[in-house]
Amino acid sequence: MVTFCPRVVCRELGYPGPAVARGLAYYGQGTGPILLDDVNCRGNEYRLQDCANRGGWRNHNCGHGEDAGVTCSSGSSGESTSQLINEHRNQIQNLGLK
Repeated sequence: MVTFCPRVVCRELGYPGPAVARGLAYYGQGTGPILLDDVNCRGNEYRLQDCANRGGWRNHNCGHGEDAGVTCSSGSSGESTSQLINEHRNQIQNLGLK
């Protein structure tokens, strides 16, 4: 279950348009450490790390089968996550959204 606010992630990456949460490793399972778990945003945060979560960095009880992703839009051109993933892969990895 995706419990974070996708708008926060998209805003942090510079996409002001509509956002859709994608759960259960929709874009594939990540590798490496899981950085955040049980993330729950109110929607007004500017960074994902400012949202409530399980208890800080690397504190989790999940596996990569629960990895979350987002579909972001620029708002004007309909630019979507497929471009976001390719153009901002390092930023997404830094957020722990592999």
